[in-house]
Amino acid sequence: MMLHPGIAKPPLIASKTSNRRWDILTDIPHIRLISVILMSLVVLIGLIRSLTFGSVAPLLLPMLATVVSIICILAIDFKERYGTTYMRLGFHAGILIFMTAYPILAPETVRNIDENVRFTAGMALVLCVIGFELGYWLLRTFAGLPKVKPPFYLMSNNYSWVHRLLLVGIALYSLFMIYAVASSGRSFLSLLFVLRGELLVNTEEVLITADENRNQLATLLSYGRYMAAAAATVLILSPNPYHFAIPKTLSWFTLIACAFIGLNQGSGGSRSSFLLSSVPLLTTLWIYAGTYKSLRQLRPLLALILLFLVYFGFQYLIANRSQGNKLDDEDVRFNVENVSVTDTTSFMAFSIYRDYEVVIGGFPDKAPFQNGASLAPLVIGWVPRRFWLDKPYPFTHVANQIMGYNVAQVSIACGLPGEGYGNFGYMGALIWGALMGLACAFADFRLSNLRPGHPLSLTMRGMMAVWAAIIVRGGTAEMFYMGVFPIGFMWICLYFSDPRPRKIL
Repeated sequence: MMLHPGIAKPPLIASKTSNRRWDILTDIPHIRLISVILMSLVVLIGLIRSLTFGSVAPLLLPMLATVVSIICILAIDFKERYGTTYMRLGFHAGILIFMTAYPILAPETVRNIDENVRFTAGMALVLCVIGFELGYWLLRTFAGLPKVKPPFYLMSNNYSWVHRLLLVGIALYSLFMIYAVASSGRSFLSLLFVLRGELLVNTEEVLITADENRNQLATLLSYGRYMAAAAATVLILSPNPYHFAIPKTLSWFTLIACAFIGLNQGSGGSRSSFLLSSVPLLTTLWIYAGTYKSLRQLRPLLALILLFLVYFGFQYLIANRSQGNKLDDEDVRFNVENVSVTDTTSFMAFSIYRDYEVVIGGFPDKAPFQNGASLAPLVIGWVPRRFWLDKPYPFTHVANQIMGYNVAQVSIACGLPGEGYGNFGYMGALIWGALMGLACAFADFRLSNLRPGHPLSLTMRGMMAVWAAIIVRGGTAEMFYMGVFPIGFMWICLYFSDPRPRKIL
């Protein structure tokens, strides 16, 4: 048995050409402790506020759900014996951000509702958190400890594949934009900055008549930018003993462009898609800063700067949400002047607890329990409706019915526990939490088995954590497909960047 003669022994060369400790730089130190501190601060501030100038006490059961999250993170595998748990943290962060923060910090903003409904909603929330932890640790314990693997290094054949994927990803997104311009008659810049605006088609300039099949294929091509971003991360961060002329300028441009597209055209005004688009750039900057001794100690400050940029992005999305709506090409642009950093009204968009309680109270009087039907769009949601006219709709349509909204006007997100309760009552909230726990445990187990120091390890963990959080927000099917394609394209790059020396007899 011998290695392929064209493959060198990178670990030996890398040790001579690089003194960077890549095995400790591709993670966020004390991430669990930081999560516990932040959750505890929310509870503490809520209690202090109610005892001083607050007129309404924090809602008890949402606070209990947060306390359960804190206790579980502290008490169960705090020393990370079972490896990374970023999707688990993403779930608990989603519960805090979207479900429990406002009932604790600003309970007066939650609409008045029947106390029996409030109790039911709170219990469903607590059961969902408990169910998640039960499902998560059942699988993690069964799967056992992650295997010990040698550190990551970039082999010559891996470099060739990653470099190709960078160019292919850019080409795929370029094809998407060419199609969008040809089928809409709008200019490139107009499409880039359109956000959620309606496209007024200029029929005289249309070169391609769009239909559902072409649009779905074009949307699939647009996810190529995530594959390009993953490849760019590998090319920038890999300790490279081969002295290749890595196109780092193109790689940095790709990461910035991915975040910029997510902020404007690519996200459609969605904060969730903006976060998914920004994670590759944010995590790459974090790791890259740690490769220099002079910057390594300043990374906490860098983290604050990056968090501010994310906050600015949220404010930009709020300020320009309807940009492009019935506007001419020359009127659509990057309107930074519309952003107000001090405007805190946008924070209310993160709280879905008000609608969550109303949706919970609608069962079974305004809508029957779904008895598992809302899982169908999660499994077969990718099938075009033109081929299956009776395909079940996502749970958000049921929530719209309860809220009295037109389906075409708005899509109500009522959270993972709300959807679980809407299927089987209290047992549904427990089951939906457990199913989420099983899925997150499987993903975290796979992430725990990445090679130490792999440049994509933190990026993939960040993407998966964001994905878990937005699934918690709901609707489950829509948010599942919002994350599965971007992350799926990045997994392609993850696969081809992992060193697999070919052996011959």
